[in-house]
Amino acid sequence: MSSSPKSIVPIAGFSAPRIFQFVRHAFTNFDWKALYVPTDLESRGFPLDQLDNDKFHNYAYAKDIKDMWMALRKFVSSVLRDGTYYPDDSAVAADAQIQDWCNEMRSEQGAGMKKFPESISTLDDLIDMVTMCIHIAAAQHTAVNYLQQYYQTFVPNKPSALFSPLPASLSQLESYAESDLMAALPLEAKREWLLMAQIPYLLSRQVEQDGNIVTYAATASKNEDTIIAAAGRELSANLDILASVFLENGRKLDDQNAGYNVLAPDQLAKAIVI
Repeated sequence: MSSSPKSIVPIAGFSAPRIFQFVRHAFTNFDWKALYVPTDLESRGFPLDQLDNDKFHNYAYAKDIKDMWMALRKFVSSVLRDGTYYPDDSAVAADAQIQDWCNEMRSEQGAGMKKFPESISTLDDLIDMVTMCIHIAAAQHTAVNYLQQYYQTFVPNKPSALFSPLPASLSQLESYAESDLMAALPLEAKREWLLMAQIPYLLSRQVEQDGNIVTYAATASKNEDTIIAAAGRELSANLDILASVFLENGRKLDDQNAGYNVLAPDQLAKAIVI
């Protein structure tokens, strides 16, 4: 956002100060634990044990992100549960650096994120939080950033702003016609249309091979630390399995006009690349 305000502001539909206010509000109110993948899916009506039901066959992302979360969590757990770093919950609770991390994330002088946990006192809590950090920087960022072209280059699919007022009452909504929809799209705003189409394209370059999670796992498997090396080999094996599973989930989608490879491991960044 801060690196490209001149291109974002003209197509956002509201002023720069309001944009930064909106982003700041979203950042400071980010609810870490509520957005853990399993918790988020369950809270939105997608029970983990029912995702393979036929009624969810078009929600490949839910299946894929759940499995990727589990693979990442297993990797983190394999490292932290070895006993070398944290033998038990009391070792986590006694770690002053973990508490300092929580304090800094919540402090107004730090991140100012009030919904970050006040403390992390169990090994399970630490594993979940580390998994969340990797998830945000790897899987979630890849799905949201690198694949914007997948959804947004066809402007009517996801315009960044509408160019006529939204219906203000139920009666207006019920009488909303195709002509109203066309008036809301930037059909006459050619500069904004071009920006809406081109910015997602420019932000959607494919992840380089040396920056994807498959390469990371292969590198980790050769780490001098035997604990990390074993976890890396396990992650590599799990990613191989997930690559096939994700392909199959994509084949079950009704829409087969474009291959669904949103979380394909070989296209998934190991971390945010700027």
